[in-house]
Amino acid sequence: MKIIKWTFSSIGILLVAMLTFLFISFRTMGQSGESNFKELQDAGLEPVYETVLYDSSLIQTIRIGDISRPKILFVHGSPGDWTAFQSVYLDSSINSKYCMIAFDRPGYGGTEMSAEPVLAIQANVAKRVIDAYAPNEKFIVVCHSYGGGVVSQMLVDCPDRISHAVLAAPALSPSHQEPRWYNKVAKWRIVNWFIGDDMRASNAEMLGLAPSLRLIEPKLDSIKVPMVFIHGEKDILVPYETVQYWKDHVDDQYVEYVLGDDFGHFFLFSDPEMIVNGILR
Repeated sequence: MKIIKWTFSSIGILLVAMLTFLFISFRTMGQSGESNFKELQDAGLEPVYETVLYDSSLIQTIRIGDISRPKILFVHGSPGDWTAFQSVYLDSSINSKYCMIAFDRPGYGGTEMSAEPVLAIQANVAKRVIDAYAPNEKFIVVCHSYGGGVVSQMLVDCPDRISHAVLAAPALSPSHQEPRWYNKVAKWRIVNWFIGDDMRASNAEMLGLAPSLRLIEPKLDSIKVPMVFIHGEKDILVPYETVQYWKDHVDDQYVEYVLGDDFGHFFLFSDPEMIVNGILR
């Protein structure tokens, strides 16, 4: 009887945590990507949905702006989709200068590929998008949260394709990204069935994140790409200790740290100017 009560109590707590996280994560995204697409159209930005083939799967991308301009690739967090950086797309100091390209990572949005727990494959997908749009150009790469893990893999695997990176509250430290109890509970069949596709994809990523980050760690000292690292002390999802982890493994001469004690994980939505400033640096 106690086991049954504990099980249902755990499930209840898990669902509340997940629903709260989803509400916070997507509070600015509207009911669907179509509302974001229309907002971009109404702003005169002429967004275009396109697909990129990766192995036998189609990756959904969106291109905003003249393809001849310098390019930015946006890598969203977990859960998420291309709409995560909507406020940045709408910033005139960015959309007047750059061609912006975003995509739905495996397991999300219009991308056919299933959820992928291995960062090396996630990075390969991102590189495939870069190659499809401009095989001979370097991109600015912007990421948030779990997307930071993807970009750290890119910084190791294909640094020659990145002019500089903007890491916003990036999930980079393996010791601080170990699966939590609710990730393990979410693997239970009944819970996994209930939580929905996006949270299933997110849970699969989180279970594989720390092992993937440990594989990257020995190579971090080889990174020589300029980057802006933005992190707030109030972040309750990616611990602030991640800053020290990066300082311990990546040469400081390549990193500009933008740190503060007055913002948390979701400044991407509440203060997108921080991302904009990171791009313009």
